[in-house]
Amino acid sequence: MSFKIISGKDFDFFNLIMREAEDNYKSLPKPLPWVEPSINMPYLEIVSSFVFGQYFSSILILGVLLEHILRMAVIDPINSGVSRRIHRRQINKFRTIELILKDNNLKQRIYNLLENDKNIEWWKDIAAILRNSSAHMIFRDLLKKFGTRDYLGEYFLDSTDTDPPGQWGFVWHRFSKKVSQKFLLESTEQMNIIIKNTKWQPDLSWWISQKDEYESFFSFKWDLNSMVESINKVK
Repeated sequence: MSFKIISGKDFDFFNLIMREAEDNYKSLPKPLPWVEPSINMPYLEIVSSFVFGQYFSSILILGVLLEHILRMAVIDPINSGVSRRIHRRQINKFRTIELILKDNNLKQRIYNLLENDKNIEWWKDIAAILRNSSAHMIFRDLLKKFGTRDYLGEYFLDSTDTDPPGQWGFVWHRFSKKVSQKFLLESTEQMNIIIKNTKWQPDLSWWISQKDEYESFFSFKWDLNSMVESINKVK
């Protein structure tokens, strides 16, 4: 990653977003294959939030999508899109990641979907905790669990400090970018595992335009010259 020196006269919020986008897009994992809008369009919002520097938003939506895709796979690993028929009682029964993973009747199905104990532990130890702590903005738990060297590198927090000073601001300083980047990489890998272990087929019955929108994001060349060229066409 190259560092650019930006003078005050050159700086504005849009300028910052464009520079963030150019740098962040390089960090994206290979995207999820198209399945249906309820999976891919939230994923598009997740990666676009990350690219445009809205890191906490990326974490929040990613937690919701993880919960949704696990729930859908557990309830119906065969049908996707308009062919899926799910009753509200099923959704209520499997409302959270924790409830799904604790259901003794689902143990074999969950193992078939997630493949091994290491992946199951990731869903318990990372996905569920990060989803809940970020959704409720419990920053102390977020910093304690994810303020490690594994997530933050040289900016890691002292594990003995359970209430670090400036915790409210730190989440939007270095923490959210570092954590959202690693969380996105790991989550994409885990969701690809689930998709691979279902019989879901791409649903193109009604939503081909959304598939086109999804794919156009990843086909765009996110460098400054391409962005400026695209902006010049908005007249």
